[in-house]
Amino acid sequence: MLVDAASTPALLYWAVKDLAFATYDLHQIQAGYVLAFCSLLFVGGHIADLVGRRTTLLIGLTGFALAAVVGATAAGPEALVVSLVLRGVFAALITPAAFGLVAAQFTEPGERRKAFGVYSVTGLGGVALALFIAVPLTESTTWRLALYAVAGLSLVALIGTATLVRDWVRRAPARFDGPGALLSTLGIAAVVFGLAQVLGGWGGWGEPLMVPALVLGVVLLAAFAWQQSRAGTSPILPAYATGTRDRLGASLVLFLIGLALAPVASLLGAFLISLGPLASLPAFLVMAGAFLIGSLAVAARLLPRIGPRALLVPGLLLAAVGVMLIELAQDSVSSTVPSMICVSVGLGMVGTVLYSTITDGIAAHDSGGRGGLVMANQHLGGELAFALLGGTLFQLSSVDPVLVYGAAGVLAVAALLGGLLIKGPARTVAPAEPWSAPTLPG
Repeated sequence: MLVDAASTPALLYWAVKDLAFATYDLHQIQAGYVLAFCSLLFVGGHIADLVGRRTTLLIGLTGFALAAVVGATAAGPEALVVSLVLRGVFAALITPAAFGLVAAQFTEPGERRKAFGVYSVTGLGGVALALFIAVPLTESTTWRLALYAVAGLSLVALIGTATLVRDWVRRAPARFDGPGALLSTLGIAAVVFGLAQVLGGWGGWGEPLMVPALVLGVVLLAAFAWQQSRAGTSPILPAYATGTRDRLGASLVLFLIGLALAPVASLLGAFLISLGPLASLPAFLVMAGAFLIGSLAVAARLLPRIGPRALLVPGLLLAAVGVMLIELAQDSVSSTVPSMICVSVGLGMVGTVLYSTITDGIAAHDSGGRGGLVMANQHLGGELAFALLGGTLFQLSSVDPVLVYGAAGVLAVAALLGGLLIKGPARTVAPAEPWSAPTLPG
């Protein structure tokens, strides 16, 4: 949520306007952040597995706070761009390390379901809930103060991680997977660059570099998957962790959810701006509370009894209904309550199911790479949404029925595919730990 709050279009819009950028540069700046973030997710997860998730998280939070301060003190566009790129780099360390910590620390199935139930609030709900931090701060103060607030929240998270979190690394010394890191970074970078060509200021769908970049990205990612299946020691994504239909289905559903949530978050942001900053707190409480109900009270309790498919399909369909209800929102928070409850409860259920399914049977020392895969799927889906809509998500000022029903339709497709592909727990199990004596924390 912290990472998403520091890169919301509302915050970037006011920064760009204050520093006298051309309007189209907003798209390019956002694309620069996403390029740095998405392309390094697998590398960040692999580093977390090798040196420790806690250590990686501490480094990421420290760098992220400093980068936010650089942005807050920016006197010109160059410093703002540098700040955004650095935030993308350090966010690529934070997100897979945080996911990996949850997977590594909670090994008992019941506790892991509860942990991922809480994590789903920031994992799937972070894009939307971050708006309740960024939009009020930006609208009621200035974008510079908003970035200082992000830096302060990063320091709070840093202190909490340093004092409360322990990460018992149990992996024997291993080498860095250089070929896998290179292929994954270049592959995702090519895909993001190709999609970014569609946004304003560049050539749109007729841009000559778009198709070659996308083709190159797909080829490199296919080569990455092939290399990982044959890597000898310490691959980013071990073969045992990627070969089941359940996990492939969960990855596809996460991608589609990212595709659907991008327009939903933009619609919600436009609605919050129209209501003013005082409306954000009750709306935030409603969404966060509904997420926890769906994840903890429903999914975490029922998952071992009825299986993932029986929760995943209703959860996605409930979220789709909630998206369609956005069109009924008027000029008050109360008019959006049905929509927010349906979306949040549904995605809370879905997040717990997907995160549990995709990590079931994964060794603790491979959880960071798995976190990189999860986040790459979600964010690449969001980038595709921006590309398909030609960057118009940045300029939303009212509810667009096409976006509403399009996002709901994507969630319905995700429910169909999830129901067909995800049937139960993964049948493979993690290999035995190389050695049992724990090292010092983190």
